[in-house]
Amino acid sequence: MSGVVAVAFGLGAEALRDPAGVLRTALLMMSGDPRVRRLVSTAPLTRGVVERFVAGEDVAAAVRVAGGLRDTGLWVSLDLLGEDVTDRRLAEESATAYGGLLRALADVGLTPAAEVSVKLSALGARVDAALARDLALRVCQAARDAGTCVTVDMEDHTTTDATLAVVADLRREFGETGAVVQACLRRTEADCRDLAAAGGRVRLCKGAYAEPASVAYTRRAEVSASYARCLAVLMAGRGYPMVATHDPVLIELAAGLAGALATGRLPVSAPAAGGWSAGRAPTAPQAEVPQVEVPSAGTSQAGTLQAEASSVATPPVELAVDGRFDRRAAEVPRGAASQGAVSQGAAGQGAASQGVARRPFEYQMLYGVRPGEQRRLAEAGETVRVYVPCGREWYGYLMRRLAERPANLLFFARALRSTS
Repeated sequence: MSGVVAVAFGLGAEALRDPAGVLRTALLMMSGDPRVRRLVSTAPLTRGVVERFVAGEDVAAAVRVAGGLRDTGLWVSLDLLGEDVTDRRLAEESATAYGGLLRALADVGLTPAAEVSVKLSALGARVDAALARDLALRVCQAARDAGTCVTVDMEDHTTTDATLAVVADLRREFGETGAVVQACLRRTEADCRDLAAAGGRVRLCKGAYAEPASVAYTRRAEVSASYARCLAVLMAGRGYPMVATHDPVLIELAAGLAGALATGRLPVSAPAAGGWSAGRAPTAPQAEVPQVEVPSAGTSQAGTLQAEASSVATPPVELAVDGRFDRRAAEVPRGAASQGAVSQGAAGQGAASQGVARRPFEYQMLYGVRPGEQRRLAEAGETVRVYVPCGREWYGYLMRRLAERPANLLFFARALRSTS
């Protein structure tokens, strides 16, 4: 099967040695193919296929799903699907829709637990960069009025510089605005150093776009190792890391890094048990990346990531977090990694009960992906934010989700068979 896909998409012999990579590349290429889009969009799929990953097509559905997640102790980031807008009117409509969503969230008391994620291409960045910036400012103001904040999503590598520049502009007035970086890109470790020094909210994800090898790591192990290095930089920095991953090893690594900062493995003056007060985090005059003990769990991946993370040298920085909107992240004590190590499958357990402070951060996971793990971490006292997309433009998003995880594709295939 992988060989057929490789030939169909012109992939070389190197790709054939990595079947999962072949499948991922093919799906990502299909996400931008209008012919495949028409085929999939008109197929007699069950509603459950899309509903697993997308929270309906309108604001009412998004608010309902967000409320249900919040009732189970999860936080939310809502994304109104739609990107690559090439019409000014549609860009304006997108900004207006975000304003309506934010008001609806505030009206039912879901802020600040729910924030929004925004793609600049949905606000007309491909039409006029100034237009997208102005509309993003409008959305940020609407978010602040609603008592929450905005995270600016990252798109493919050609937009990275422009997106980070807009985030820097937004932060001059709305310091709570979140940035996103993708570990698959070779440049991201350097971007993390800049963002860690500047402070602020930073979401670290692996990346979900088909990128050329000239600018991106293409092997899964390389991406994971890059993620570990970037995570170490952000954890030792001034900002608030948002750890967007479903990878159990990286989940444990995050807990270990945060725990090391509170156990004397770094020269940090830890606060008293009971939490980190918003805006009053301790300083780390020699904030080197900790030597975190991550169990191997029978594989070599954890040990490799441990070595990658521990090898990163970071400049002296001050730990600080803006707790205005992420109050729970700044207040919930974390003790899972209080001894510098996290047991397999137990990241975060006992955080609330042990009452040991940890360096503030949050986990982020996708709606419909590992929901049991989301609930488990939240029940253990971790801050977990679920990225929830909604809207009619679900095709590109769905294809990227299928590319990220083989289990998602199997779920999709089973649903297809059930309708045939």
